[in-house]
Amino acid sequence: MLRNARLTILFTMAFLLFSSPCMAEMELQRPVASAIKAGETELWGQLDYFSPRLDLTNYTGKLSTSSSLDRFTMESIGIHYGLPWNLNLRYAFGLMQEKVTRATEPRNINTDAFMHDLRLQYLIHKESGLRIAGELGYLRHQAKAFDFYAFQFGGTVIRRKGRPFGTLTGKDQAWEAALRSAWKVNKDVWLHLSGELRRYKVEARMQSDDPLINLFFVPPIAPQKSPWRETHVLLQLGLDWQLSRNLKLLGDYAHTNITRSGYSPVAGKPDYRSQDQLDIYLSWQLTKGWNIYGHGRIYRHFVLGNLPMTYNQRTSHLFKHPFGMLSMGLSWSP
Repeated sequence: MLRNARLTILFTMAFLLFSSPCMAEMELQRPVASAIKAGETELWGQLDYFSPRLDLTNYTGKLSTSSSLDRFTMESIGIHYGLPWNLNLRYAFGLMQEKVTRATEPRNINTDAFMHDLRLQYLIHKESGLRIAGELGYLRHQAKAFDFYAFQFGGTVIRRKGRPFGTLTGKDQAWEAALRSAWKVNKDVWLHLSGELRRYKVEARMQSDDPLINLFFVPPIAPQKSPWRETHVLLQLGLDWQLSRNLKLLGDYAHTNITRSGYSPVAGKPDYRSQDQLDIYLSWQLTKGWNIYGHGRIYRHFVLGNLPMTYNQRTSHLFKHPFGMLSMGLSWSP
């Protein structure tokens, strides 16, 4: 299933590369009041990448824990379609891979996850220099189950073959509502302002029927077993700046406040409840309808807020430091 998902993403990106373009628009998954018109379509593919060799914020160097993040990637594709009645629909699918190395067993934890992001937007007000839109959406992340066949308690390592000791799983899903606006400053500059609300249900758990695991692996060593809920309130600011005929600079900043219910933080460990995120895009129009772009993203606290399923009693300390990654992408508006 994972291999098929990756092939789907690669096939779609290849389709983008060799299709015939005829107009240019680039909104991607940005938090903006859309300018897309009925019958218009935008397609895009993007690869996000992090490794210790491309560590923008020295995240791995600042970690004072026995765990290290060796790799973090997200392959994503999306479609944005303009509907009648001032509506537009946007869907994105992503495949995430994370590789973590620990000092104790299980030493290597590989997380493979799927992302779905569906948004329906209604343009409330539109003039030549002002757009206001309301938006409803659904977001979901689902991690593939990870089985481990060794664990360590104190100085003792226990291994076995066949049946795993336990399984690590995680998922989150949210309903989203937003009010977005776009204001034209001049012929080259647009400013964006949005407010967004997300209501998440989060599960990040370890399941085992082995009595040794259930005896030793309890919070804060293991993730919380029961689900919890999160409410995210986001304030988002954006900029579109046409630097030249073919070159465009795009920027988005988001501040997120998070409240949790049903979550049990561990005494002595921080519980992070706010996030700042900055995205910068530099886009080059190859020809009419085609855009290739580079993208950089920096978080104040790892991926806090964007992947709630990764936040639990066992790993909340990994969110202390800033984190950044680079992306390359291609968009096409037929």
